[in-house]
Amino acid sequence: MIAVKWTGKAVSVNKWHMVRAGRIYASNEYKQFIESLAWAIKGESGCRVYRKISLIIHVTLNNRMDHHNLIKPVCDAIEQSGIIMNDKNIEDIRLRPAERHRQGEKDEIILMISEIK
Repeated sequence: MIAVKWTGKAVSVNKWHMVRAGRIYASNEYKQFIESLAWAIKGESGCRVYRKISLIIHVTLNNRMDHHNLIKPVCDAIEQSGIIMNDKNIEDIRLRPAERHRQGEKDEIILMISEIK
């Protein structure tokens, strides 16, 4: 099992895209969040690669963000970290009820990643 703790400014799936010249692109804010979380995952994983995993997500966020909208960004970060080839190989995702902090404090994401054999 890998335990990953990340702190910073979480970006929900609601802010993942922007439109330029009729094309949809991932926003810079979303890309930076995914990259930051992916590095935290990579650092804890020891560069291991798994075929299938289960995932428990625990978050501490401000009251304005819906914690359900973090599932896709977290899955994208796990894939980008390289511990799985495709985020469709995350077979079991459990999202714990969110804890809340005051506006202006850092968000926190704790991931518990287990291999499924």
